[in-house]
Amino acid sequence: VPRYDTFHTSIVATGKKGISPGELYSPHGVAIHEDTHQIFVADYFNGRVEIFSETGEYLYQLGVGHLSKPRGIATHGDSLYVSCENDHAVKKFSLIEMFLVRRIGGRGADNGQFLFPYQLTTDL
Repeated sequence: VPRYDTFHTSIVATGKKGISPGELYSPHGVAIHEDTHQIFVADYFNGRVEIFSETGEYLYQLGVGHLSKPRGIATHGDSLYVSCENDHAVKKFSLIEMFLVRRIGGRGADNGQFLFPYQLTTDL
């Protein structure tokens, strides 16, 4: 995942293709935490979120065993939100305790349900 400056010059590349920690297999959503500047990447086929420092150094992963084809991703304060295609839901994780806090939605077309959620954002 490349990162560019305001002149569209690549300044850092994060991750490489693979299945090991720090590697990505079909990255989809990317979010940058407003306070820590950590880079969060939804790793679609590996079913996890990979977290990198603002300089591109691998830090840790989150959501292993809880995410099925993650796509959209957003941070808000101490929370991370991830949309999951196969689960038809948005998952909320605590960035302090590093665990799944809540599942939002489920398959359907009614209020509070999703069909293949893709992107998401938070209103800061």
